[in-house]
Amino acid sequence: MAQSGEIMNLLIERIVPGGDGMGRHEGCTVFVPLSAPGDELTVRVVDVKSGYLRGEIKEILKPGPARIQPVCPLYGECGGCNLMHLSYEAQMEARLDLARDAWRRSGGIEGIDFNIVASRSLGYRNRAQFHRARSGELGYTRRASSSVLGVRSCPILAAPLARWLEEQADGSDRRALDKILAGKDRFVAFGYKDNTYVEGQDRDLTVDIRGKPLRFDIGGFFQSNLDMVEKLVPAVCSGLSGARAADLYCGVGLFGSFLKDGFARLTCVEQDTRALGHACANVGKAASYAATSIEDWTKS
Repeated sequence: MAQSGEIMNLLIERIVPGGDGMGRHEGCTVFVPLSAPGDELTVRVVDVKSGYLRGEIKEILKPGPARIQPVCPLYGECGGCNLMHLSYEAQMEARLDLARDAWRRSGGIEGIDFNIVASRSLGYRNRAQFHRARSGELGYTRRASSSVLGVRSCPILAAPLARWLEEQADGSDRRALDKILAGKDRFVAFGYKDNTYVEGQDRDLTVDIRGKPLRFDIGGFFQSNLDMVEKLVPAVCSGLSGARAADLYCGVGLFGSFLKDGFARLTCVEQDTRALGHACANVGKAASYAATSIEDWTKS
């Protein structure tokens, strides 16, 4: 097996979970961040593991057909995105391959005909977690690091959240943000309609999903791409009905809010009691609730 620091030429075959490209050298699997299918690369080995290597790009000898110039100048240094060097069509194809591979490996299921539903490639993300550097600057963690990379703008953020970040970068509301954070080094912000809601300043937010109000905690989990949620809900819930259903890992009751209309009995299961409290309000008395892990609930 190759040793750390060794230089090799490598052809990237495909994208694997986590976003790295994968190639093979003398029968050994090599994972390379920021590589693209079809790339012909010169790679330096940076880590030797049992059965595989990790490398970094030293030179792109010939780019793969899907490789593009990332729109973000911080891409590669920022730890947020990992497929922006691929065309959006190639990103979707890579995710489709990952889904098929997961079904094959976990369930032995072949030949699933998944439908790809495209999102906007930029300006889609309503929710983001920001970190705060010692200087007070906002940003994201750097790739493979816990240090903070300051950002003044971000092309994947939805419009209200993008405007809010740019205002913070200008320093116009720095003192107000200092008071809100009270020493915290990270927080969540959520952009909805024309406003941005900040953890520590705003506790809860109600969004409209296909005519149903869904309330959640700003600092808790909720789907980050509201445009895609509008498409996801009918894809999951439409046409389902029966005597009983369970919404596992229900969160704040997104799917349960729609499943309750088609089932005589609905159980929402969620270990996070804060999220389950919102589920009780969002789904209502039409469901029963279990504040426990899925593993424990299935044994009950």
